[in-house]
Amino acid sequence: METRRLPRGTFRTKRRVQGRGRPRQARSSATLRPCATDYRGRGTLLSKGEAAFFGPLRMAAGRHYLIMCKVRLADVVTCSVRRDRRGPFSAISQKHLDFVLCDPTTTQVVMAVELDDRSHEQAGRRRRDAFVNQVLAAAGVRLIRFRAAYRYSIPDIRDRIMASQNNMHDARKPFACGASEGTQRYASQSNRSDYHTRNTAGAPSDSGPIRQRGEGQGR
Repeated sequence: METRRLPRGTFRTKRRVQGRGRPRQARSSATLRPCATDYRGRGTLLSKGEAAFFGPLRMAAGRHYLIMCKVRLADVVTCSVRRDRRGPFSAISQKHLDFVLCDPTTTQVVMAVELDDRSHEQAGRRRRDAFVNQVLAAAGVRLIRFRAAYRYSIPDIRDRIMASQNNMHDARKPFACGASEGTQRYASQSNRSDYHTRNTAGAPSDSGPIRQRGEGQGR
């Protein structure tokens, strides 16, 4: 019986469907030639809602945390089964976290921050959020959820960070919060020009670590 020889760069599929296994061309990055009209720059990394929240979050964190944006979930938690594409690693490889607060010196992950807008009320997004909560809880990574709003209170964000830092909330129970009515506000996208002048007074001091309210004061 004559053996059929295949051209280079092709291989047979391991499994035949009803006895019809056809050779297919092996794809490689060298054969991909993107057209000039296929891609274009996105401009900003964050969406308008995420950019509106990033300013107050940066002011609340100060220099004590390094804020990473759009971090892949698989870069925050690890999985023992990496080769199984249909297993646990596949479930976390395509999901991202909005913000991750890290140690500025060692880049060690301290906590994750998610911004929930109206799209998170959909059934599919709820299942996704529940899965992310379970994964981070199993890995022992703290998670803070904020509801998207037009304005944000810097003291409220700072209090949530301090509460998570001081282990006041269990990492297995991510807590959500909205934009409380505070005196210091940050308007999204429309009033960004006077952002520093209106919110500098509420920024944490860079001379020492973030302290809880009442700490270090006389009794």
